[in-house]
Amino acid sequence: RLVRNAERPNKLSQRPTVYLCRPQMPGKNAGYATAQLPVSAHQDLGLQVSILEPERRHEATIICLHGLGDNSSYWQVFRNAFEAAGLDISAVRWVMLDAPKRKVWGEVTSAWYEYLTARDGKDQEDDINETHLLEMRKFLHGLIAEEADRIHDASSSSAPRILLLGSSQGGSLACDAALTLPRLDVLAGVAMLRSLVMGTSIAAAKAGQSSGRVPMLSVSGDEDDTFLLKLVSRNLAAARDFVDAQHVIVKGLDHMGNYHAEEILATIHFIAERLHVGFDRGVTTDILNEVLPSQHISEKSWAELSDFEKRLAEQLLGSRSAAAWDSGEAKAWELSWEKLSNLQRQAAKLLGFTQASWNAQDDASGVLACDKSWAQLTSAEKDRAKKLGVNGANAWDSGTAPVWSKGWRKLTDLQRTAAEQLGFTETSWNDGS
Repeated sequence: RLVRNAERPNKLSQRPTVYLCRPQMPGKNAGYATAQLPVSAHQDLGLQVSILEPERRHEATIICLHGLGDNSSYWQVFRNAFEAAGLDISAVRWVMLDAPKRKVWGEVTSAWYEYLTARDGKDQEDDINETHLLEMRKFLHGLIAEEADRIHDASSSSAPRILLLGSSQGGSLACDAALTLPRLDVLAGVAMLRSLVMGTSIAAAKAGQSSGRVPMLSVSGDEDDTFLLKLVSRNLAAARDFVDAQHVIVKGLDHMGNYHAEEILATIHFIAERLHVGFDRGVTTDILNEVLPSQHISEKSWAELSDFEKRLAEQLLGSRSAAAWDSGEAKAWELSWEKLSNLQRQAAKLLGFTQASWNAQDDASGVLACDKSWAQLTSAEKDRAKKLGVNGANAWDSGTAPVWSKGWRKLTDLQRTAAEQLGFTETSWNDGS
């Protein structure tokens, strides 16, 4: 494989092939403008608000909330897919919010609220800053009320026409606002993608701050390593008195993966149903995949990175410079995955790294452990192989260990962790490659 920059260290030159998943929003000539909302609190709270006005009479509003560390440009790919699916959003006003900058896990990033713990992948919710949540809840309630008044002034329709659309932390916040909304008659529904119904939101609904059942779409990946599927499912069940939920589980989807056509298709169906708009009923995931981003970023120089990619690189490397990226001068390249901060790992995942691929590049050869012979394995790699159930050269090189005949899903948690650390993925393991 050709390396663009010979001085770049192994971690960079051996990046896995990944795909750009955060294009920039169009400029003002495409209809976007910084909002001057009557709810002045968005400025006091450090929020940024962008508006895309409808092409014809305003009949519905979609309020979009991105995930932790992201920004509102995340939603442009959804809009492209909606257009490909023929979803009639010509009467929809889009309100896209950018979260305030907060310190999370010791670093400043865009966040709707602060996490006080780091329990990614555990069957337990994180503790959060409740003050932040209450501020955001109050703001969203005010924004929803204003949008309801706008629709009432512009349209004769009496149907609820405001929909909340959120991803990850933004989806959890959207759900919280819906569960505690005083006037559910204006709310068409909430779509939360790769998100969790928080226990604190359920508690608020039980305390009497809920006025009915919220129509909800929840999309989860069965491989989500941030919000475990069993935790998501359990909390949805606990909220059943307050939500009318459709739970779509996407096979093979993890939390930090790229856009997924099945996830977007479920969102299209939900929006069409809840806002009473048409779309092409013949649209398939294959059609949507044609409009999803496919630009390689693994071989880009700093000058070729988009603004969003540069922000991710800065979050990962601690420096916004060409030298840190192109020449590998950032100290982060020397750290193991375990020594990266939570936010650095998040950025690394969005750039396509896994724990295995990041750690494997510490080896001067730049070869994943799973592609080595037993004699080439380091002592640490041999220890991981033994945890997997492979105890020697013959068992490793000739494939005589019983574990090789197991499917990925049949491995124990310990074995699967060891396999991932050795560079295996579910696909490569099951394919025997």
